[in-house]
Amino acid sequence: MKKKYRPNLYEEQYEALLNAVCEGQWRLISATETVIKKQGVIALYPEGPDKKHAVKDCEEAKYSLLCAIGAYDARRQEAIEYFKQNFEHLEGWADGTNKATSHAIIENAYYNFYRK
Repeated sequence: MKKKYRPNLYEEQYEALLNAVCEGQWRLISATETVIKKQGVIALYPEGPDKKHAVKDCEEAKYSLLCAIGAYDARRQEAIEYFKQNFEHLEGWADGTNKATSHAIIENAYYNFYRK
């Protein structure tokens, strides 16, 4: 007689949390690259309305980066806490604490941006 497959709801929830961390990481990388680009072009403009617009766009991009940092850090912390509370139900899953910090992701995105 075959055993019925019973999904492990702990593993499914943890996988969803880790997927949210990965999505947050990609959003953080994208936001970092956007700030780098927008900040870099400000010096190209002569004083005037175009430069003011570029500065405004850059400030908005920095705010988006700040939001992406907060979202990533929150998702990462949720995954870490979930693992700590439910590790006995998560067979074969790695500890979520090995996920990079937002600072490390930003530094790597900056480094990789200029390597292109």
